[in-house]
Amino acid sequence: MFKKYASLKPLDGPLQFELRKYLIFQYLNAGIVLIVPFLVKYLFDDILLEMLVRDVVLWLIVSGVAVLLVHLFTFYCIQYSGDRLATRLSNSFRKKQLLHVMKLSPRQYGSLDKDLLFNAVYAETGVISAAFINACLIWKCMLQVAVYLVILFFISWPFGIVVLVSLGLYGLAALFNTGRFQQSIEAERISIDGLTRRIRTLLDGKIQARLYRKEAFLVDYADESMKDWENKRIRYNFWYTLLAQVPAFLTDIVPILIYGTGAVFILLGWSTIGTAIFITQFIALLFSAMQDIAGIWVEQNNVLPYLDRFRTVLDVIPETYEYGILSGPEIAAAAIHEGAVYRGGQLLFRSESLTLGQSGLFLLQGRNGSGKTTLLDNLAGLETDLPVSLRPKKTVAYFKSPCLYIEGTVLDNIWFGSAPESVDHLQSVAGMLDIGFLHQTIHLQPLNLSLGQQQKVALARFLVNQWDKTVWLLDEPFVNLDKDTAARLREFLLQEAQTRLILLVTHEDMPDTGITARIQIAESRLFFDESRAFEHAQ
Repeated sequence: MFKKYASLKPLDGPLQFELRKYLIFQYLNAGIVLIVPFLVKYLFDDILLEMLVRDVVLWLIVSGVAVLLVHLFTFYCIQYSGDRLATRLSNSFRKKQLLHVMKLSPRQYGSLDKDLLFNAVYAETGVISAAFINACLIWKCMLQVAVYLVILFFISWPFGIVVLVSLGLYGLAALFNTGRFQQSIEAERISIDGLTRRIRTLLDGKIQARLYRKEAFLVDYADESMKDWENKRIRYNFWYTLLAQVPAFLTDIVPILIYGTGAVFILLGWSTIGTAIFITQFIALLFSAMQDIAGIWVEQNNVLPYLDRFRTVLDVIPETYEYGILSGPEIAAAAIHEGAVYRGGQLLFRSESLTLGQSGLFLLQGRNGSGKTTLLDNLAGLETDLPVSLRPKKTVAYFKSPCLYIEGTVLDNIWFGSAPESVDHLQSVAGMLDIGFLHQTIHLQPLNLSLGQQQKVALARFLVNQWDKTVWLLDEPFVNLDKDTAARLREFLLQEAQTRLILLVTHEDMPDTGITARIQIAESRLFFDESRAFEHAQ
């Protein structure tokens, strides 16, 4: 279990320091909570023997202050600090997972269940962080039980034997119930995952439901999963409640045993009243530590599926991630090597070796589904189906829809986290794309931009953020643009192709003038189209 946590590398410097401080507080707390039982023992075994009211009043004041300080310490150093650490750790996990998801290739992303992926990124990170912190406490809890037992036998060995037998009964009961509880946890988790997927599918298809007037049918379809989850959840609640009642029962019954046996021990001269009362309070702390151990053990088994799911994203991504697959030849900015690309076991195309120059506008054409976007994904380093070369690797920029929008203005979405450098360049791009709504606030639900406006914002973001790149891969940049904007963009690309390499995918009619070469994907082949004359230099 600890190896799995370690593989996630959850702690940076500040979090590691905060965890160590929290563990120190936990060890201190295990000793601090003994103050109250010892104060009670001192009252009955020592102060009352003196028969002085003044000493009892002083004891009340000292004990009241001590109890207040103990609870303040527990509140801030244990409960509040623990919640704060779990919150920061869960956000650390979320950030790590989001960064890895950003590196997924389209194919890797498509192979993952989106609902389960969302849970792995958002919901389950809280469960994992809490379980990780509790796993670090297991040794503290075990040491706490061992030390408490030593103290108990030191104070009164007869009481120690009674408590030891009670702990054995608790351990057997917990062991029996925990197995059943674990089975119910796993069944409930699988059921809720299925219910989540089914409800998400229905929500995404609600328009189809209205068109075919099948709302009631689809609700009944979802109800099957709801009933399955309902049964699993009820079974889970039964074993959870039973598991919680076992320590509660023993916590109630053991004091009765202690009082009864304590009375016998007092009559036999083996114990004092103060010791008997001390044991009843002490036993609650001992059982609390035992309950923590059982709870942590159950929790660690429960969190295993979430850990495995969290690691699913980590395992499909290499440690290093950068554009390009191979180092390119010195004479070219990009090259496509001989090979074959498959999708779902079906051949998309075979490629001959193609070398593109340092600059020029290359038009990539082919029918829908022929593999044009797949080729661009390979050139951009998002996929690794086809051996490609880029020189240098990090000079490539890829325009690909759909666009991701963030809360803020249109201008915020164009800058997209970059520091504003050239306002003149931004204004030039906005003028070319006819974006006169830079300061309009974007609302995400629903998105208050038309399809044409969305495309303009996406293009402006690309041209502003990727201006320094020497290789541009453009996938359908003219979609949803009005006629005038599309014409200006074509002229702009033709001009830029004089100093940079542009590989363009589009279904728009492009005149031959200015185009360096056309690359075709046809009959499962990728090749230069030599049927028309161009001024292309290889």
